[in-house]
Amino acid sequence: RGFHPPEEVFQTGTSGAPLTQLQLRWRMTETSHQPNFDRYDQRIAEAMLSGMALTGIPDYLGIVVTEVGPGKMTAELDVRKEFLNPFGTAHGGVLAGLVDHILGAVLLPLVPSGAWPASNEFKINYLAPVYEGTLRASSEVISLSKRIAVMRIDAFNNSRLVGAAQGTVTISAPRAGQA
Repeated sequence: RGFHPPEEVFQTGTSGAPLTQLQLRWRMTETSHQPNFDRYDQRIAEAMLSGMALTGIPDYLGIVVTEVGPGKMTAELDVRKEFLNPFGTAHGGVLAGLVDHILGAVLLPLVPSGAWPASNEFKINYLAPVYEGTLRASSEVISLSKRIAVMRIDAFNNSRLVGAAQGTVTISAPRAGQA
């Protein structure tokens, strides 16, 4: 179902000459879907960047937001010795905690004041061990409606890709008097 352009649209350039593999990848990226956001609150984004107080697991892990933009967020933490197992690698829960945090937090500048984004589910592919150093994750909103959002997250440890995740968040409407 739906419109699918003829294969040759993606296989040839404006001159009709065949595209290289690199040009094909760029063309596919260029035509990928990017959601439009009806709302973006720069004040919330700036508060997140300025180190707004965290509580619970994000506070314990020492998560710091380093970049925020419309539908995008990057945060990191220092992998401390207390996070390591006897083999010198971090427990998977450290990466899961970082993923879960930015899964919902990326939505805060996008949702109405008083709305609450809460993780429904997420899946992580653990691609490589996490060692001491910096664990950084970047989240991107790939779909957003009034009640549901889907994000993709890539995680890096000392510049090496260590995890890929995708998750769904339910957006609860503001309660009366909270907006």
